[in-house]
Amino acid sequence: MGPSMNPGMMSGGMYNMQQMQQGQQQLPPTMPHQMAARPPVENNNKVNSVKVPVQPAKPTEWKDISEYENIYDWVYIVVAVILVEVIVLFLVRYFPEFFGKYVNVWYNRFKLSAVMSDIFIILVGFAISRYIYSEWIYPNHDWSALYFTATTVGIQLIHDLLFYVGIIRPLPTGENAMIDVMKDYANECGAKILAADSLMVIGTSVFAMLLKGSSPHVVASLAILSTYMIPYILEKKNTYSTIS
Repeated sequence: MGPSMNPGMMSGGMYNMQQMQQGQQQLPPTMPHQMAARPPVENNNKVNSVKVPVQPAKPTEWKDISEYENIYDWVYIVVAVILVEVIVLFLVRYFPEFFGKYVNVWYNRFKLSAVMSDIFIILVGFAISRYIYSEWIYPNHDWSALYFTATTVGIQLIHDLLFYVGIIRPLPTGENAMIDVMKDYANECGAKILAADSLMVIGTSVFAMLLKGSSPHVVASLAILSTYMIPYILEKKNTYSTIS
């Protein structure tokens, strides 16, 4: 005969099963936010609309200075144009025979006003080129140091030609002392002025991009040192120092 079942054990087991069933019935229904989130199902048939480049973009030492809404880039551009002005001033004052008479007369007569004029005309060109590049060139070509510099040079050349045709040539002699010297300078150097201004723009663009990748201490030090040097180079005596 098989083992006999204890009636008490049987009744106890039945009681426990009834308690479990009652407990399950009393549990509140599970709310949607209490359910475990299911993992997303990948749809292999869905094509990603954004193309991922096969290779990541190569880092470049030529930092982007084209965004006109980035006010902080003006720090690098201003310091860069001061550096270029110091170099130009040094060459003009120490090699007067090569650069000619009237560019030296320009600095002899107007001194710091001439320096300010040189600096701010380049800054105006950069202001225009940054806007044009951000709005019309960047959306199609992204950042390109070559395209941005070429754009700025183009703006500078257009300005020089319009300024000569619209102001320098038609303004009578004696109306403005600066314009009078510019007339003589244009007659002496001609198209060489366009090449010189283009080199100044290129130098400013290159220096600004490099300065943006430098430490703030280097940028500040170069700004202070170059500004400090301008009055001393400006007063350098040469063949044309007595002509004003």
